[in-house]
Amino acid sequence: GRLASPPGLRDVARGLHALPIPKLPLLPRTWPDAVRRANLAIGRRLVLRALARLGLDRPIAVYYGWYWAEWMRRLGERVAVYECIDEHRGYPHLAGRRRRIDYVWRHERAMLARTDVYAALTPKLLEERAPLVRGPNIVLPNAIDLGPYDAGPGTPEPAALAGLARPRALFLGVLKGTIDVAGIARLATSRPDAGFVLVGIRQEGFELPPLPANVRWLGPTPAAEIPAIMAHVDVGLLPFLPGAFTEAFFPIKILEYLAGGLAVAGNRVPGAEAWPAEFGTAVSIEPDLSAAFDRALGESRARGRDERRALLAGRSWAARARSLLETVLAAE
Repeated sequence: GRLASPPGLRDVARGLHALPIPKLPLLPRTWPDAVRRANLAIGRRLVLRALARLGLDRPIAVYYGWYWAEWMRRLGERVAVYECIDEHRGYPHLAGRRRRIDYVWRHERAMLARTDVYAALTPKLLEERAPLVRGPNIVLPNAIDLGPYDAGPGTPEPAALAGLARPRALFLGVLKGTIDVAGIARLATSRPDAGFVLVGIRQEGFELPPLPANVRWLGPTPAAEIPAIMAHVDVGLLPFLPGAFTEAFFPIKILEYLAGGLAVAGNRVPGAEAWPAEFGTAVSIEPDLSAAFDRALGESRARGRDERRALLAGRSWAARARSLLETVLAAE
């Protein structure tokens, strides 16, 4: 008879399927090592069932994260790709935990040894890892599709922004320990004639500092409502706290803000000096968020939104996928 589908396998779109990977209840996914291995064994069985059910023989497997070494070359894949988008040892929850940092790096090195093609989000993520891979490696920058961020002409102001002063600045994303929300509050206090908007969820356990009256936290907001909010603000904020995590990453928020036509302002943290390279004055990075905000306001007034959106030409997700696929096929 026909092979039964594993639990949770669903069709998302033509040729696109999703399968949630379960884990042992009440336990972490990746720590300690015995739990990590047990979780991988559970997931591998389901993935093999899904591949058989879908008739996918010798797939190209793309892995994210640092803990999949035992899966690599055990799914029947013809090519194992490791796409690294973060410095995993720099996660804030690992700060000062030497044993855990060494644990993460040990398992990531095991992945790299089994990797056929390595794709790094930034050049920094290539430096240490590329020599550990036997196959080709590439830098594969973040991408963005402009369509979902286009509010269209004459979009009315959302009611959530009514009465908030202009100019306005936006932070879009998860409010968590790597984000300097207190820095936004200080900037807002120093600019009582400007309005500030925070859009996104608050990570569990993260406490918001007191916010001045010209700051509005809108909380979780449907993606379909974001373009209208962007159409009625002027600057997108990158208020990161310094740490090892920022040294090797490229925030996709830059692309999201530019896709909405906004000028971008960020404080300088390790690694941030490379962010404006492609975008010139559209992205202002300064030692102080206040100075970057002032520069970004000047950029916002000097050029139109469409000019900033045009900076993203050729950076679609489809173009990114093609670039990776060309590298993979050349490696076979």
